[in-house]
Amino acid sequence: MTAFVTVLLVAISLAMDAMAVSVTNGIKLKCCTVKDGLKMGIFFGIFQFIMPLLGFYLGNSVVSFIGKFAPYLAFVILAFLGGRMIWEANKCDEECFDECKCEKLGTGELFIQAIATSIDALAVGLSLAIAVEHDVYYVYYASAIIGIVAFVLSFIGALAGRKLGQLFERWAETMGGIVLVLIGAKILLEYLLK
Repeated sequence: MTAFVTVLLVAISLAMDAMAVSVTNGIKLKCCTVKDGLKMGIFFGIFQFIMPLLGFYLGNSVVSFIGKFAPYLAFVILAFLGGRMIWEANKCDEECFDECKCEKLGTGELFIQAIATSIDALAVGLSLAIAVEHDVYYVYYASAIIGIVAFVLSFIGALAGRKLGQLFERWAETMGGIVLVLIGAKILLEYLLK
């Protein structure tokens, strides 16, 4: 298997959480525009690009220390956001869903989501450092592919979420919240079952 295919497969697996969160954001917003999708893609793409580089440069001791707490933090953040989404979907009356909710996703919330979904990329950066024996060019190359894939999949996810939100309304927002909670649980379980 070529190096490009290997990195691409890693990038796709890393981007799945970001894509799922983008889908739930699109569901929540319902009026998600191309601009909103680009914003999500940029945030998730940048963080998926930066985290492997941080893992590469910080080294084993720092990543190990951060890695002990990061899955718990990611779970708490995503469970909180998902729980809030479920609550908001179920407190809203039917008229609320008849009109398009043109709320915008705050930059702060998007920033927190991007961190929570890119924590596993930190460990990938550390493994790249070990695997390629500090070949800086390869790490930048791999990180760029990871970031680009996250950008594309997050953008597509946001627009797909908008369609789901418009089709299924209350149920889509509730399911989106459940997905966020499950992503947080998955991150925590993967860490606990290592």
